[in-house]
Amino acid sequence: MEKRYQRLLSGVLPFLLALGIMVVWVQYAETATISKINNTSGQADGSFITRTVTFDTADFSAGAQIESTTIAVRFEKIDGNSCAAGHQGGSAFNGEIYMYLESPAGTQVPLVNDINDHAVPAGPTTYNNTAYAGEVTVTFDDLAGTKASGLPTTGTFRPEGTLASFNGEDPTMGNGEWILYIGDAVTNDALCFKSFTLTVNASQSPTVDDQTFSVDESAAIGSSVGTVVATDNDPGEKLNFEIIASDPTADFDIDQLTGELTVANALDFETTPVYTLTVRVTDSTGLFDEATITINVNFVNIAPELANVANTSPIVENGVVTVTGDIVDLNGGDTFTLTVDWGDGNTDTYNYSAGTTDFSETHQYLDDDTDDMYTVVLTLDDSGGSQATAETTVTVSNEAPVVSNVNVSAGSIDEGDSVTLTGDIADVGTLDTFTLQVQWGDGTTDNYNYAAGTTNFSESHTYADDNPTGTAFDTNTIVVTLTDDDTGSDS
Repeated sequence: MEKRYQRLLSGVLPFLLALGIMVVWVQYAETATISKINNTSGQADGSFITRTVTFDTADFSAGAQIESTTIAVRFEKIDGNSCAAGHQGGSAFNGEIYMYLESPAGTQVPLVNDINDHAVPAGPTTYNNTAYAGEVTVTFDDLAGTKASGLPTTGTFRPEGTLASFNGEDPTMGNGEWILYIGDAVTNDALCFKSFTLTVNASQSPTVDDQTFSVDESAAIGSSVGTVVATDNDPGEKLNFEIIASDPTADFDIDQLTGELTVANALDFETTPVYTLTVRVTDSTGLFDEATITINVNFVNIAPELANVANTSPIVENGVVTVTGDIVDLNGGDTFTLTVDWGDGNTDTYNYSAGTTDFSETHQYLDDDTDDMYTVVLTLDDSGGSQATAETTVTVSNEAPVVSNVNVSAGSIDEGDSVTLTGDIADVGTLDTFTLQVQWGDGTTDNYNYAAGTTNFSESHTYADDNPTGTAFDTNTIVVTLTDDDTGSDS
């Protein structure tokens, strides 16, 4: 069973009544039946007058379709040329009466005689009786059994045309104005218009307004963007949602039953920051409404990546290593800062412009580490505030020192005298320190320490006695061993 509802147009109704227009509003499950009245009286005598009523989206939802129309006209045909003076007692020439109704779409339906677009009728009219009938209310309905004829009489009659010609039109189209033309073809017997009531029954389409959503460009496929909200006069109506335009790459899906929008393809802010979709909502009768759905894609700074990081080691101390790698950044417009901790106490920073995809930087290792390896830590920061790190291991080997040009100040001395031992030190490791061990050949061994950068030495030793005793002279062989702090040595 259909429930009937009536809506009081508070605030608007008093205004309409003041203009002589009355509104009656009745709603059914999926249709609305609305009656509007214009009771502004007027006179037509050898001319025609018009009266209007207007329907808008407060009466019917946008896209509503007319299912049926009826109109009731209250009038009086008098003997005399002044409605104010009233009927003068003679015959009223009813054959002069004509009326037709025009919809906002421009469709015209003759109610009483087709007057050929306002022209004086050439043939007989619907009414042809010349008697005075008084004030009557004639209702025109396609379903009535007979047409109005003869003497105007209160009752329900079929119109000259068919009111079904309005079916399928939107009653609010354009300015929503309906026009009733009331005419009298010949002067002296005036047609006195009192009021008319237009009743329109229309199926109402669902309503969907323009809406805006936002989604991060990193949203996974299947992620919810939001739900398109639509309304229908029938709370139980099942609506169908579909995207019909402006999504050429099909980056979004919409649930046909719920209107939920989801991500269908990977999004990219740089490529498409805004999507404008046209969504259609259709009810079970085929009526629909459409709206523009805007989806703003939010920029998300995706962290860069350091890939294929490598170096040119092994190298020897004091050598130069080259560290290389690739920069991968999906944002495209970021600039970069690369910080390299070389692992030997030194840190360098390098700046790269947007679009940089690789790097190559060098560093000199002045000394090998304890285990001959340095861990190089790379930190890449992009201008969007994201960061990536990577490591690579550099192998630096020790180069043994070289002792050369070893000489003594005298090849022969007396017991109790001293000799001076001299020589040169060379080492590519500029940070290496040294220990010089000298075996003097008389059973005495001395160790001498030198700082990094030492390039020669000069040490003295006193031979207290020849040994063994009882010989005229003895020969002592001096053995020199130079060792750096990384255990490399030379003798």
